[in-house]
Amino acid sequence: ILDVVELFAVLISIPVSYYLSMFLLKHVDFFFYNADFKFFIYRYFNYFNYSWKFNPGQFIFFSALILISWYVLSQLTSMAMMPGKRRYLPTIIHFVRGNIFILFILFVSKYLFFLTSIPVVFILTYVAVSFTITLTIRLVTIYKLGISRACGFNLRNALVIADEDHMGIIDSLIGQKEWGYRVSAISTESEKVAGKYCSSIPLIKEIGEIKDALENRVIDEVLYCKRENNIDEIQRLVKFCDEIG
Repeated sequence: ILDVVELFAVLISIPVSYYLSMFLLKHVDFFFYNADFKFFIYRYFNYFNYSWKFNPGQFIFFSALILISWYVLSQLTSMAMMPGKRRYLPTIIHFVRGNIFILFILFVSKYLFFLTSIPVVFILTYVAVSFTITLTIRLVTIYKLGISRACGFNLRNALVIADEDHMGIIDSLIGQKEWGYRVSAISTESEKVAGKYCSSIPLIKEIGEIKDALENRVIDEVLYCKRENNIDEIQRLVKFCDEIG
């Protein structure tokens, strides 16, 4: 749903950017009229299509290119991922990087496909508008999702395989519901872990019982948290998870 909403926002950004860039191009004469460097500015804007000689074919092609590049890039990078925590700054950084790359793609495409009727002002305006709209949508979604998870909604059921060195992780998963996890079962050989959580969370003491738990319980993810990685044990777990799906 979020992908569709953001793609729609990108689509809306195109006509908004068109009218905004038309406004900018119309008033650039007045803006730079008394500037000492107006001849340099005129020359710069003329080189990059100071006036917009609208070409419907090139505009439609460029708009399609915008949608395709946005969708592909969002799927290939972390722009399309929803963080488990409310991590606003990393999300902003990812979006800045992604939009810089999109800006590069659009500039290259303009000259690669000889899109002479597409002014640079439109490209810059579009990237600024789409960045603002899509980033706002993503930050609001992260905030709302965090509230929803804190209230016990939209949680993934996790089976945690842990030793006593990783009890802090279990506590965090239980306490930080905005991470999006509900600890549905714990598999451990530690008496200390068993004693702490046996009253509130179902316990699994044998690895062979994990397969039965995956078949008979609603488990979305298995989290392996041990100081020593037992490769044979991990391979068996991966096989169990693969068989269950």
